[in-house]
Amino acid sequence: RFWQCESWDDEVAIRLDEAECLAQGYAWGRPRWDFDNLGVAFVSLTIVAFGEGWSAYLWQAVDSTPNGLAPQANGNPLMAMYFIVFFIFGSFLALNLFVGTLIDEFLSRSRE
Repeated sequence: RFWQCESWDDEVAIRLDEAECLAQGYAWGRPRWDFDNLGVAFVSLTIVAFGEGWSAYLWQAVDSTPNGLAPQANGNPLMAMYFIVFFIFGSFLALNLFVGTLIDEFLSRSRE
């Protein structure tokens, strides 16, 4: 769902459908991290959970459209709620893992 028309000359996304994009000689591609594959989706959600560049995924999801159509600005606003909720809970989980490991290591060292 994150597919878009891409030009080799610049990095600006071109708002064309797949057929129009290929007819004009551009490439129809997707970003490296998307949700078309389970393994890649897991890595994408891990990146979102740790907060590094998660807003780029948010805006790609909000602009996503059905296959073969050009991305539409704010075309899928419910995805914003999903990413915000996932970011909050994912960050909380990541913080808990870090603090839990830190406390566990502290307790194991204090027993020695």
